[in-house]
Order: sequence, then C-alpha cells, then structure tokens
Amino acid sequence: MNPVAAPARPPLEVDSPPRPVYLIEAEGSVHERVIRELGCTPTEVFSSVAEFAEFGREPGLILLGPGLRADQPLVLLAHLENEGQEWVPIWVTEGPQALEGRALSADGAVSVSTLVRRFRDPEEGEPILSLRTVLRIVAKSRHDINNPLTAGLAETQLLLMDVEDPEIRAPLEVIETQLRRIRDLVSDLGRIRAR
Repeated sequence: MNPVAAPARPPLEVDSPPRPVYLIEAEGSVHERVIRELGCTPTEVFSSVAEFAEFGREPGLILLGPGLRADQPLVLLAHLENEGQEWVPIWVTEGPQALEGRALSADGAVSVSTLVRRFRDPEEGEPILSLRTVLRIVAKSRHDINNPLTAGLAETQLLLMDVEDPEIRAPLEVIETQLRRIRDLVSDLGRIRAR
C-alpha cells in the first residue's frame, strides 16, 4: 500500500532539498507556507505519524505540522527509536510572521535511539537541554569565570605597576594579554540570546 498523497496543490517554483523533507500535517494546514519559507517542496506529505510509519524511508528532516495532536512527537520518536539512523525531527508552530520550529533534538542530527534514550533517562548520558537551560548555564558560567578572572587581571596589573625588571615584566605582560583575551571571549558569550 502506498502512502496517500496530500491533496493536489498548485506547484510552486522551488528547488529539491539535498536530503528528504517529510511533512506530517493535519488537513494541509501549513503545506504552502512550508514550501514558501523553506524554499523546497516536501519529498512526501502525510496526514499522520502512523501513515508516515507504514514504510521505511531515507533519513531526513521531519516537520510535524501545528494541527497535529500533542502526543504525535512522542509517537514519532517511538517509531524511529530502533532505526539507528540520523533524523532531524522538528515540531512546527504558527508564528505571527513566519512558521517557527522547535527541534526535538538539542544537537541537530542525532540518532533517534540516542535522542529517545536521553528523553527517557536524562540521568544517563547527555540530557536534552532546552535553549532556556543552555542560556542559564552560559550566564552562570560567565559569572563564575568573571570573578576569578577580574581578580587575576587586577593583581597582574598591580604587579606590572611595581615591577621594572624586563625579565619579570615580559611574562606578566603575556599573562595580562591572555587574561584580557579570556575576558573578551567571556564577554562575547553575553551576546547569545534566544530569539
């Protein structure tokens, strides 16, 4: 039995994606927007995860449309768990200006068995981290690094004011330069923001 194709829609001039893009949506709610915003036509369109799961497919991007039930991402992960291949499942939601996607994986393409293992037991291996959690960790790390960094830079600068011997001064200047470099790198981490 072949998968049921989505209702006929007028073709748009778009490129074919390098890897398959599968769209699972209820009632054709986002098909045209996906084509417009991704700039490609989905390889196949399905009305449910069960329909997608009927046949083996080449790994690629799976877009779960906003009209699906909330349990569908877990149903999809359960299906893909034993495949041992890398998929990129995305939960698509309707944004005010554009479609928005939430990756079901924190690290892009990852084998689904790894993703499901992390989901089921976050204490085993690497947990799945939300962007908010990552930003909180980055902010805490910046603070934890800045305190000793500021003290080290201040002490080095005080020593440089008192030392005139070039053999002692040269290594202190190297230390000061490297501490300033670390300070700048830590400062750059403050530019990471959630959209």
